[in-house]
Amino acid sequence: MSTEKKPEPPKLDPEFKSLIPALTDEERDDLTVSLMKHGCRDSLIIWQEEGILLDGHNRLELCEGLGISYRVAYLSIPSREKAKKWIIENQLARRNLSAEQKSYYRGILYNRHKRPDGGHGDQKSGCQSDPPKSGGHFDHPIVQTDRPEETTAERLAKEHKVSESTIKRDGKFAAAVDAIAEDNPDLRKQILSRQTRVTKADVQAVAALPKEQRAEVAALGTRAIADKGREIREGGPLRGESEKGSKPAQFNAQTNDNIEWAKWSWNPVTGCQCGCSYCYARDIAMRFEGTFEPRFRPERLAAPINTRVPDKAETDIGYRNVFVCSMADLFGEWVPQEWIDAVLEACRNSPQWNYLFLTKNPARLPLIDFPENAWVGTTVDVQARVKPAIEAFRNVKATVRFVSCEPLRESVVFPTMEMFDWVIIGGQSKTSREGEAQPQWEWVWSLTQKARDDGCKVYWKPNLRPERPREYPDQERVESNPTGALVLE
Repeated sequence: MSTEKKPEPPKLDPEFKSLIPALTDEERDDLTVSLMKHGCRDSLIIWQEEGILLDGHNRLELCEGLGISYRVAYLSIPSREKAKKWIIENQLARRNLSAEQKSYYRGILYNRHKRPDGGHGDQKSGCQSDPPKSGGHFDHPIVQTDRPEETTAERLAKEHKVSESTIKRDGKFAAAVDAIAEDNPDLRKQILSRQTRVTKADVQAVAALPKEQRAEVAALGTRAIADKGREIREGGPLRGESEKGSKPAQFNAQTNDNIEWAKWSWNPVTGCQCGCSYCYARDIAMRFEGTFEPRFRPERLAAPINTRVPDKAETDIGYRNVFVCSMADLFGEWVPQEWIDAVLEACRNSPQWNYLFLTKNPARLPLIDFPENAWVGTTVDVQARVKPAIEAFRNVKATVRFVSCEPLRESVVFPTMEMFDWVIIGGQSKTSREGEAQPQWEWVWSLTQKARDDGCKVYWKPNLRPERPREYPDQERVESNPTGALVLE
């Protein structure tokens, strides 16, 4: 790459420019202030062979408007496809991308291998379709190895630290965005903007429409895509009605103040076979249904779609948090994988929520492909659960990983808590089989200190009321040393 003063404005390619995320109003203001104060410190990157701008579109626009000079750097790239690949990978290397933007870029990388001119699709990628050339920046020599060949999804999953299933879903999302952008090119940036409320599910639902219908929706913009996407999904297999058939399924507003970290509960699966003597959920189920046997309730899968995120969620994250299966253990050994997959798919289709999952069977968690809006936790109420929790969570892939020490029934010691982001500590509520109980203060304090030392956020439940110290000084010792001076014995 060579650098020099710009001889003339670089060419702008509409397709290349569409791959650059739009700035939010705040980001544009910050960049403007920075340019006016410090000038354009980073060079614009230009494709040497074609003179087309690859990186720096927003800086170029602002610099020209403000009359600020800039430098350019030239990058030699052998083909247009490789130039697009460079733009995508350059964007993925940045930290300020939204989840939708990351998904879109990963999806493009995956999809480009599925086209006849793009490589192998999801075939084995142990060798290249084109012979290597010498001297180019993008050369990749063939390396012979005894290691099993990787699919494109496997390779990208490792590179970007996500699951193969996520990569494949990214491919579908990127294809849907591009299909809609064919009808309205401006929509690509709008859909991927952090300021839009269009969900991935909305985009894919609209993209699946016949071309004429899709074009009609695209012409009306992102609001129309969101409305049409919801209409399609509510009218499809995910639309559920309550058992009484009176109205579509929705979340339950939490009435238990002890679960204040999630204002909503959602139970598409109910029942549990753990048999915990302190289980409040069993008492509730037996009271209203007469059974606590595991049961799948598909009519409740549409609740995330049918429930509106309240305005309070902007200032209190609890109003965006949904406790999934508060009346069950979704990952118990007795739960069929099909039930889990159906619940997680419903979560993916409504990414406006945060979904909190809690289990006493953490060994199953590393095998689960969680959506990006999942908070995944395990219960550790006694020391025997510590080791299984640590071993499992070293390999759990989730946005938030947490441990719930509630009820804390004995002193629990973790050798490390580095695999967790969040620690919840609570007491024991009254049930039909056991009374209310509080953990000893030393247990709570030592666990809190360990969590903080290892960088975890700590949340004390409202039902945690550790016995406050009520100690008095040793009377004999006080009388023998009334001045309080240090006595060396």
